[in-house]
Amino acid sequence: MITTNHQENNFHMCNKKAIYYNMKIFYESMGQNPFDTLPLTYHIKEGETDREFLKFVETYNNPQNNDVL
Repeated sequence: MITTNHQENNFHMCNKKAIYYNMKIFYESMGQNPFDTLPLTYHIKEGETDREFLKFVETYNNPQNNDVL
């Protein structure tokens, strides 16, 4: 038997973006803040105009207003 870390159909276990989205959806569906468990994460797709980038900038510029840092 040969085992590797690349198993068939394991995209959601080996892709960091997929893990982040799945875990975020899971914790939100349980009524919990995902960032109580997960590290604070921003997935920026659209560059400087992306909503996630603007959230990142706000958090970075005002860390005293955010409990997560």
